[in-house]
Amino acid sequence: MAENEDDGKKSSGGFLVGALIASVIAAGGGVFLGSSMFGEKPAQEAKAHSDDKGHGKTGDEEKYTKPSRIRDLAPITTNLAGTPKAWIRIEGSLLLEEATVKPEEGGEEPSEEEVLILNISEDVVALLRTMTLTQIQGPSGFQALREDLNERVKIRSEGKVQEFIVRSMILE
Repeated sequence: MAENEDDGKKSSGGFLVGALIASVIAAGGGVFLGSSMFGEKPAQEAKAHSDDKGHGKTGDEEKYTKPSRIRDLAPITTNLAGTPKAWIRIEGSLLLEEATVKPEEGGEEPSEEEVLILNISEDVVALLRTMTLTQIQGPSGFQALREDLNERVKIRSEGKVQEFIVRSMILE
């Protein structure tokens, strides 16, 4: 009877040693995998994509380093195509290049900049009236709307406007 008890202790002891070895191997593999995925590589990639001062570079670096100013547009409210009950209101701003369009002071006639802003507002209304509610819904729809607005504004201004900034948008 004593021999059977010793065999039981040996088999349970062997199981514990095997489980301990498997746990150590799994932990070592986890540490290796974690350090290879999240260790030095992302830090090296971030350093490669930044300048010598540690600031990140973006693709729009030239766009935002030129002297520029922001002009707010009057809120634009119009109905959308498809259903007469669907309305949109956009509040936006224009990022203008400083050197190209300068406001004229005084005088009764509208300045070149004011005329440009009115023409851009009309173009935005014309674009919005051709769009349906389903085209604007969701993040991808909003992104497509922003891209369309930017493209239209750049064409209308002949490059004098760098970007159309959507400050708020309400769909009803």
